[in-house]
Amino acid sequence: MGGRLLSGLENCVVVDMGGTSTDIAVLEGGVPKVSSEGSAVGSWRTRVEAVDMWTAALGGDSEIRAGANGKMLIGPERVMPLCHAAVEHPGLVERMARLGQARFLTASRREHRLSPTEARIVAVLRERGPLVPAELKRELEDLILLDSYVRDLRARGVIHGIGLTPTDILHASGRYVKGDREASLLGVRLYAGVLAMSEAGLMEEAMRMVSTRIGDEVVRKLLSDELGALPDTASFRGIMDLITGGKRCPAVDLRAVVRRPIVGLGAPAKVFIAPLAEMLGTRVIIPDDHDVGNAVGAVCGQVSEFVDVFVYPREKGYAVFSAFNAPIPCGGEDEAAKKARELAARYALERARAAGGVDLTIDLKVEEERGRSNSTLQEDELVQMRVRARAVGRALEI
Repeated sequence: MGGRLLSGLENCVVVDMGGTSTDIAVLEGGVPKVSSEGSAVGSWRTRVEAVDMWTAALGGDSEIRAGANGKMLIGPERVMPLCHAAVEHPGLVERMARLGQARFLTASRREHRLSPTEARIVAVLRERGPLVPAELKRELEDLILLDSYVRDLRARGVIHGIGLTPTDILHASGRYVKGDREASLLGVRLYAGVLAMSEAGLMEEAMRMVSTRIGDEVVRKLLSDELGALPDTASFRGIMDLITGGKRCPAVDLRAVVRRPIVGLGAPAKVFIAPLAEMLGTRVIIPDDHDVGNAVGAVCGQVSEFVDVFVYPREKGYAVFSAFNAPIPCGGEDEAAKKARELAARYALERARAAGGVDLTIDLKVEEERGRSNSTLQEDELVQMRVRARAVGRALEI
């Protein structure tokens, strides 16, 4: 609704980039499209009427890091931007310079139900302040399976990561400064050395990658509206790279032309969404008040709340993690996925009702990360599954 009011367009694609994610919706006649059969989650459907929202795990807080192949990666992990962490933790910039590191772990200030081992890990992080993973391992060198504990605690929101993000790229480039720019500049300098790039080259490549990924998600959303579920194969991903300009094929030009205008919302819209005009051959509108698009939508009477629930493999079976429960053990992947969907939907509806929402509908999205199995007889192994439930409805009139 904020996109329609700020742009004045009744028929458009609204792309809203926030800290956690990028949400994409198609407006027809001034209202978001709704799926009568619910959201598609693989071959499973919610069977609940839902706003047809496409959510990508890409936002201002997505972590920028170096992959095993020496190439830059962005997301899906979310971290606290260096520019904000340096304000919250004085002395962080000096530690970054001394250690030559830009990835840290810190503990939440909220209280959580923890096992004795988990409480010990959190106590070390609270006492010592942000630590790089190697420092935490030295402090707890007697602790077996520390990585597994840290992963579980991060999934539950007990521990947070700190690292380089698109928000830091905006700070370092001087395009948007609301925190400690020195921390962002140092983070860029450190990663430029790791990736064998110039600092300017790293910032340019990061901005290009974020815009390309958003363009990819827009095209996927529009194609899935027409064709249904899209394949997730290496060949199709290669075709998408050709369509959105991530790659070029000398013999064939497959670049997309989107025949709907795009309205960009969110603080970083001018940097990351505006380039879609050239990339997708369409008109892009960045309204004057693009950074408060969500607030405008809220004032206009819509409530939208989302919840993430994660599934991770354990030594035996799987476990479902959320910020609302202790880990829930499950015997199989299907059982864990079903439980994650149920929890995500339940808590998203509770949050939306608490925010004053009525006539609520649920949108579910599942993202999986899989690793290759060592056995030729088994399917690829699940590394992580994230189920995001979004509850949307109108605000209760008082």
